Amino acid sequence: MRIGKIYWIEYSKAELKTKKVAKTGVCLKKYFFITLWFFIGCSRLSFDTPFKGVLNPTATPVQGSCWYGTGLFKSSPHSNCSYNDLPVNFVKAVFANGSDLYLGTLVGLSISHNNGSTFRTSTASNGLPGGDINRVYVNASVIYVATTKGLAISTDDGVSFQTRTTGNGLGSNYVLDVFVSNGTVFAGTFSGLARSTDGGTTFVTQSGAIGLPASGTVNSIFAEGSRVVVGTNSGVGVSNNSGASFSMVTAGLGSNTVNKVYISGSNIYAGTAMGLAISTDGGATFTNKTVSDGLVSNIIGAVVAVGSTIIAGSTSGVSRSSNGGVSFVPVLGMTDLYELFASDGAIYAARVSGLSKTTDGGVGFTTRTKAPVVPPAWITAVNHIGERLLVGGSDDYLYYSDDHGGTYSRWNLGIFNVRGIFVDGQSIYVSGFSGLAISNDGGATFSVKNAAANNLASNIVNSVYANGNLVYVATNGGLSISTDSGNSFVTRNVSDGLASNTVNGIFAYGGKIFAATSAGLAVSSDNGVSFSNRFTSDGLGSNNTKDVYADANGVYVATTSGLSISNNGGISFTNKATGQGLVGSFVTKLGWDEGTILAATSDGISITSNQGSTFTNFTVSHGINDNQTTCVHGYGGKLFVGTDGNGLSVKY
Repeated sequence: MRIGKIYWIEYSKAELKTKKVAKTGVCLKKYFFITLWFFIGCSRLSFDTPFKGVLNPTATPVQGSCWYGTGLFKSSPHSNCSYNDLPVNFVKAVFANGSDLYLGTLVGLSISHNNGSTFRTSTASNGLPGGDINRVYVNASVIYVATTKGLAISTDDGVSFQTRTTGNGLGSNYVLDVFVSNGTVFAGTFSGLARSTDGGTTFVTQSGAIGLPASGTVNSIFAEGSRVVVGTNSGVGVSNNSGASFSMVTAGLGSNTVNKVYISGSNIYAGTAMGLAISTDGGATFTNKTVSDGLVSNIIGAVVAVGSTIIAGSTSGVSRSSNGGVSFVPVLGMTDLYELFASDGAIYAARVSGLSKTTDGGVGFTTRTKAPVVPPAWITAVNHIGERLLVGGSDDYLYYSDDHGGTYSRWNLGIFNVRGIFVDGQSIYVSGFSGLAISNDGGATFSVKNAAANNLASNIVNSVYANGNLVYVATNGGLSISTDSGNSFVTRNVSDGLASNTVNGIFAYGGKIFAATSAGLAVSSDNGVSFSNRFTSDGLGSNNTKDVYADANGVYVATTSGLSISNNGGISFTNKATGQGLVGSFVTKLGWDEGTILAATSDGISITSNQGSTFTNFTVSHGINDNQTTCVHGYGGKLFVGTDGNGLSVKY
């Protein structure tokens, strides 16, 4: 059972190596240098086609350090990989300086000091006042955050913030922009331009007195040297004396509603509600650019200029000019822009879908997003429903991928620590540590069956097999059988002939039920009314059986001492271990493909197509992430291998 960082496990790695298997759980912390071990169901749906070997991967891996490898097996992303850890994709504001990035998101201020490889996020718990973050500016290691509830200031890299409000001289608590130049902090608010000459401790708002609209909204601020330019709802304000006084300019603007201003050399750019206005004479006159000049939209909420390159746009679309604004072309795929920022030759775009960056003048962008949805590192079950890959592990979700494990989404199951996945048509059965989750609509919804409500023998469910209305559930308290699609169960245990109440695996074929228990293989020919048992005296490698599968070619039993095979319906067995070519004798789970048997072991994967006469083996030398394999599954010529703490390995 998982509680925080604590897991109940069945066996430790040391016990696997010595084959001294304990019957009781051991409580270990996840970060100990002892690897957790799960014996969980993996393949419960046969291949569509036989195992074919290597195919080229078609999926594009998510961003991070867990990329597809170059060996026979490829790595599917999982939780041990390193990802940039933005809390959300929605980025409204960006400031960059060298390798430092400061992003205003919907949940706080995300800070990176390594070019965005990793982020940490400051929130209300660090003193941010809450509300949306509109702009960010950093000067001499002091962070200024313009929010809808005041101007937040941090002098300790975002560890703590102090908020300035109207009580400190701001014209309004709704702060739209902030800029620092020549020792003066400028804050644009709903009620004018506030200035501070003491680092933001106190402010003076005097818009009307210095030539700006009295109590008017200041949407944007930019300063360079002694020139300060502001965008208001009444035009562009231009100051050539560090903000001591302003002249208002409206001539040539597409609209007096100026959303964004930017200075580059002697040029001033004003993004308005009706186009991009460009001045080449310090703001004395403007020429307006519109859709007739190639702009995607006349609504311009963000603009930057680097040399002759101009990028401008809004949530209505983004445009790029490489000739100083003579003409524009669209930036494809970017219709969710909030802000642009230029630094060290790079241009950053704050977007609804993440942070984008270009170093070639906007020809191409790369995008950083929040940490992707990925399965846990401990993969415990794999299957397919149609072309969709299903993956379960040591948490509360069932993960699914439509690109062979390149990217994932997930369903909340209502149970934790997935142990097995079985698919019957459009029905998905997921066994776990707190019951059985069933979906009859391909995963859209799940219902949970447990001991209290549905009479399961135990809430620790190790494996499940289903065929129509019949559902067989292997638990730690016996074998539970349902004839009504899992709504109610009756239980068979040692009193009904089971060798043990701990049932690890279950399968039905040819009118027989095969139950792999911790004390032998139980076989029933009367739908579970009674059982007879097979032991080492019948040829099993060990009485501690982990999984079972049966088809027309035989009965296959995973044991702690080999793969035991019967060609007479499970009456007697021949055992295959390392001496007979198996890669490892401790077999954890089985998979299959119409005559091809797949065995996950403590030392790698073994495959046989001739009932165990010979085996083909795969280990870390072939690219599997870990020899300690927990499950194996095949589909469409691909092989999926779950490992003990190192994610999912895929052979294409």
